[in-house]
Amino acid sequence: MGYQPLPMSQEKMQNASELFFIKTHELPSDQSPAIYLVRDGRDALVSYAHYIFANYPEQICDRTFDQVLRDLVISSNHVSGWSGHVLTWTQRQAPTIILRFEYLIQHPHPQDIIHYALQRLNINQDIISQDAKIPEFKDSKKEYLSYFRNGQVGQWLTEMPMDIQAEFWKKHGYAMQKMGYSQHRSFLSMGVEFFEAENFVSQKNEYFILPTKAINKLKTELIEKEKTIQNMAFFLKLSPSYWLVIHFRPFLKRKLPKRLVTFIRRNKNPLSLELQFTPRSIRLPRSYYCVNKSISSDEMPWISVVTPSYNQVQYISKTIESILQQKYPNLDYVIQDGGSNDGTTEILARYAQQVSHIESSPDGGQAHAINLGFQKTKGEIMAWLNADDILLPGALHYVSEFFSNNPGVDVVYSHRILINEQGHEFSRWILPPHDHEILSWADYIPQETLFWRREIWNKVGGKVDQSYRFAMDWDLLLRFRAAGAKFVRLPRFLGAFRVHSQQKTQALYDVGEEEMNRLRWTQHGETVSIFNVNQKVNQYLRRANWYRFLYQMKLLRY
Repeated sequence: MGYQPLPMSQEKMQNASELFFIKTHELPSDQSPAIYLVRDGRDALVSYAHYIFANYPEQICDRTFDQVLRDLVISSNHVSGWSGHVLTWTQRQAPTIILRFEYLIQHPHPQDIIHYALQRLNINQDIISQDAKIPEFKDSKKEYLSYFRNGQVGQWLTEMPMDIQAEFWKKHGYAMQKMGYSQHRSFLSMGVEFFEAENFVSQKNEYFILPTKAINKLKTELIEKEKTIQNMAFFLKLSPSYWLVIHFRPFLKRKLPKRLVTFIRRNKNPLSLELQFTPRSIRLPRSYYCVNKSISSDEMPWISVVTPSYNQVQYISKTIESILQQKYPNLDYVIQDGGSNDGTTEILARYAQQVSHIESSPDGGQAHAINLGFQKTKGEIMAWLNADDILLPGALHYVSEFFSNNPGVDVVYSHRILINEQGHEFSRWILPPHDHEILSWADYIPQETLFWRREIWNKVGGKVDQSYRFAMDWDLLLRFRAAGAKFVRLPRFLGAFRVHSQQKTQALYDVGEEEMNRLRWTQHGETVSIFNVNQKVNQYLRRANWYRFLYQMKLLRY
C-alpha cells in the first residue's frame, strides 16, 4: 500500500485464494485486471497541498498555501501530475475498471459497486466472505494517515483561487473532461445523490463507470452536434465549390494524364509518409562522408544516444551500425530493450563491447525505456533513435560542431529522409526554418533528427512523459519551448525514418489522435476543431511545398 510493504510477493498473491486490495500510484507490471479510483484533480491537489503543509515543513520554507498549490498544479511528477497519471491508466491494455471516487463514497451501498466491478473483470467473488465489510474512513486514516487524508468532495471550490483553477484547467482539462468532470461546477452541485452505474467498453478493453446524468448530457451534446453537421451539409451542397469538387474534379482525373494526376496527388502534402518517387538507394552529397577536423577530439562534447527497442530483429542491427559507423570519439550509446523474444537479444550481444550499456528486461513501454536509458547517460548533448530508424553519415560530427559554435542554441533538428523495409528512400521532407507557432498545432519535427542539450532536458524535469505512447516527443518539444529553448532547423539530413507495416506509427489514428488532442488542449485550454488545426497546418505546408520546390530545382542544396 503506497510505500508500505506488500503482505506477500505479487506471485504469491496471484496464486492465493484470497482477494487483495492494494493502493498504489504505479501501474501493475503484468496484465492482471485492476481497478483505478480517480478523484477530481482539483480536490486531489488541494488535499495533497494540505498534506505537505502538515508533514513536510522543510518543503514549504516561506511559501504560502496558494504558492504550494500552484507548484503542484503545474508540476508533472507521479503524484501531482494528475492528468498524466489518469491518462496512463486509461491507456492500459489489460482489463481495467475506472471508478470515480465521488461516485463511490456517495453510493448508499458502495459494496455493490465493488462487486459490480469485480463481475466486469470476471473475478470470482465467491472467495469474498459475505460478512466482509469495506473499512470505514476513520479506521483507514488511523492506520495509514499518509494515504487516507481529510479531503472532502468540492473542497477546491473554497480553497483553490480562480487564477490557479484556470492554470489547472489548461494543464489538466483534457483528462478532467474525459473523466466527466465539469470546469465550473463541482460533482455535488449536479444535485444528484445516487447514480446508477453506466458502463463504457472501449476498443482497448477498458471499462469506465460514470454517472448516468453525465452520460445523458453527453448523448444530448452528440445529438446537437449531429444536427449542426446535417445543416452544414445541406448548405454545402448549395455552394459552387461543392459542385466543383464533386463533379468537376472526377472529370479532370479522367481527362488528365495519369502521370500528372499522380504527381499532383504526391505533391498535395509534402510532409506525408506516402511514396513521392520510385524507391532507390539513399543518395547523399560526398561531404556527408567527410569528417570536419576543425575541432579536436578532446574538445568535442559527449553525445548520449539511447535506442529503445522491442522485437525489432529485422532492423536493430542497421540502427546500431548507423550510429557506430559515425566514428564519433565521445559517444555514449545505450540500448534499452524491453525483453524482446524475436532474436533481438542475440544481435545485441554482438555489440556488448562497442556500446556503453545494453539492458534487456521488461519495461512499461517506449517512454519508460527512453527514461531508463537516459538515466545511464552522461553526455552534454542528447538524442534517442528508435530501433527501426537510422542515423545518416556524419550526423554526430555535424551536430557536435554546430552546438560548439552556437552556445545559445538548445535544440536542433533537420530535414528527413523516408525509407522502406529494404532501406531504400522513397520520399524526403524539406522543412522551412523553425516555426515556434506551428508546434501548438502539430509536430513536424522529425524525431530521429532531434538533438538537445542536457541543460534544457534537466530544466524540464529530465524525463519524457510516460503517460504518452506516441506523442512523447511532441510533449517534450512543447516543454522545451515553454522553458525558453532556442530551436534551429539545420540545413542538412541527419536521419532516416523507416516506414513499414509493423511499426508503431501505423496505430497513430487510435491512441495517437487522442494524445494529439490532449496536447492541443494544454496549448489552447479547449478542444480545438479540426478546421482550426487544418488552417494552421496548411499555412505551414504551403511553406514546406515552396522549400521543396526550391530544393527540387537545386536552388537549395542540403
